[in-house]
Amino acid sequence: MWLIIVLLIGIIFLFYGLFLCQKIRKKIKIYSSGWLNYNTIFFLIIFFIWGYVGVAIHMAQEMFFQKHDYNSKDIVVSLVFLFGALFIVVVLRINKNILFFLEKAKDHLKTINAELKSAYEKLDKDTAKMKEAQKIIQKKNHVLEKALDDFYTLRLEMQEETKDEIIKSENNHIKERIDSVVKHE
Repeated sequence: MWLIIVLLIGIIFLFYGLFLCQKIRKKIKIYSSGWLNYNTIFFLIIFFIWGYVGVAIHMAQEMFFQKHDYNSKDIVVSLVFLFGALFIVVVLRINKNILFFLEKAKDHLKTINAELKSAYEKLDKDTAKMKEAQKIIQKKNHVLEKALDDFYTLRLEMQEETKDEIIKSENNHIKERIDSVVKHE
């Protein structure tokens, strides 16, 4: 009798495996292609369930109607059936966990991608602002250089008109400053 119970436990595992397989099929139906996919596994599990039920009915008939004594071969067959069903459930649970992990990773990558896109757009705007600021600074520098040039020219004219040594030394000092500013550009 316990061999039939072992087979029934195997059938319960297979039904649970069928349930898991159905959940996985719904989740990844767009990724399934070819004959080797979760649809195939689903139908194979149904086939195994029918096989387990057939063996359980056969064992029950032998036990109740033919008074058959079970030997070690029947025990091994029942245990192989049980562990086969358990193996299917374990593999499907692992697959389900992997899919769950991959979905979380995909969502995390979408979040990171959105953050990177936002940072890139901000960087792009900041770069455009910096280029505009550089143009404005270059224009102002050009205006200031022109003003300094005009001022220096005016000072030189004053120096020639007055022949003053103080103005000459100030002009030399101003010229050194202008030259050092121009060198740093």
